Amino acid sequence: MKALLYIIVMLATGSLAAQETWTLERCITVARSKSPDLRIAQLGARNGQIDQIAARNARLPNVTAQSNMGGQFGYTVDPTTYSFVNRAVGFNSLSLNASMPLYAGGSIKQGIEQSGYDYKAAEADAMAVANNLGLAVAQSYLQVLLFEEQLAVSRKRLDLSQQNLVRTDRLISAGSLPQNARLDLLAQIARDEQTLVNTNNSLESAWVQLKNLLLVEPDTPMRLEKPGTLTPPDVNPDNFGLKVIYNSALSNQPQVSAADYRLRGAQSGVEIARAA
Repeated sequence: MKALLYIIVMLATGSLAAQETWTLERCITVARSKSPDLRIAQLGARNGQIDQIAARNARLPNVTAQSNMGGQFGYTVDPTTYSFVNRAVGFNSLSLNASMPLYAGGSIKQGIEQSGYDYKAAEADAMAVANNLGLAVAQSYLQVLLFEEQLAVSRKRLDLSQQNLVRTDRLISAGSLPQNARLDLLAQIARDEQTLVNTNNSLESAWVQLKNLLLVEPDTPMRLEKPGTLTPPDVNPDNFGLKVIYNSALSNQPQVSAADYRLRGAQSGVEIARAA
């Protein structure tokens, strides 16, 4: 167990020189730039924008042109005289069609409004994915820092127990303490070693979770920068009650906005059905 702990400590300290410092802002930026879920949500918003443009263009006239050319050779019918001739005959026809909606019961207007609501809902969905990803990265980031602090505390506790064992051995040799005092310390050292190993395993798991969110290789050397005070100095958390926070979330959370836009789009869909 001591050899394993020594190897863990040496590997952890030996890789510090090659580790690159990552801030919380950088982690969130990298995760958002690589996230496939966020990319899919952004493409969904782009599709909503294209659908909105198509809905607006439904008011424009529709013009189509067509050309047809052909030829006949040998013994054939002359299309101008409908008599059989033995010669080459060529022909060409052109057509131009135009149409424009004059009245559609307001369905075009409602379709434009519905596509606009769908586009805003898709944008809100993309914003929600970005916010959720940022929260997940921040949580994993803080977990890594927490387990690093706990690992340092576990090492200090183990070192203190080992120092107590040395001091106890001296007191036992001097006859000031009984022999069973040493056994109690050995049991404490074993518990401290177990705590150290468990904390290190938790730290490794937190690192894996964070690197998965960042989409970097598991063996990428990283070192996290400890953030300063997360709460602004002029903000008092005690002033924010449940009702204030809830009302703020209703007006700021993109999930709520997306649901509201979809509700309005569904209402426009009712008007489109009536217009038919």
